[in-house]
Amino acid sequence: MQKLEQLTILAGMLIDAGAKKEDAERLLKQAKENERRLREEAIPLLMFELGIRNIGLEDGTSIESSTEVYASVPAARKAEAFKWLDENDFSGIIKTQLEINFSRGDNELAKKWLQFLRSKDLDISMNESVHPQTLKAFIKEQIEAGTQIPLSLFGAMVVDTAKVKLPKGKKA
Repeated sequence: MQKLEQLTILAGMLIDAGAKKEDAERLLKQAKENERRLREEAIPLLMFELGIRNIGLEDGTSIESSTEVYASVPAARKAEAFKWLDENDFSGIIKTQLEINFSRGDNELAKKWLQFLRSKDLDISMNESVHPQTLKAFIKEQIEAGTQIPLSLFGAMVVDTAKVKLPKGKKA
């Protein structure tokens, strides 16, 4: 077989492999969406209609519905979100970090406290943030307490979700 024929065959195989990969990715995307709909919509809704939060089935499978909070302060709304936390006496969840950049060999200088650092003309930056798990727990706690909280300000979404646990030894 000539090298040019080999090249043509390999190019065709690459195109075929790419098409198969795209099909697999499309199927995976559909499967993930189907799983999400069942987990976040169909099962929690039916359990709500039945008036139950969890149930054990005869075969040992357990189904539980719970409320999940997803949150991440959008960068564009960070100042506004932190202002809301300050004004509503929740600023304790905001953490402040100082980052100090030292040259190699400045170990002794690094051990000194902040009051000395500014006088040494060092590159110091400050960042305020709320840890994602802290934000999630805070929002969930406030919702449960009945506090009106601007969810969009915190990039927050409250979702009922279902978890299905198979009995030990049983596989899906």
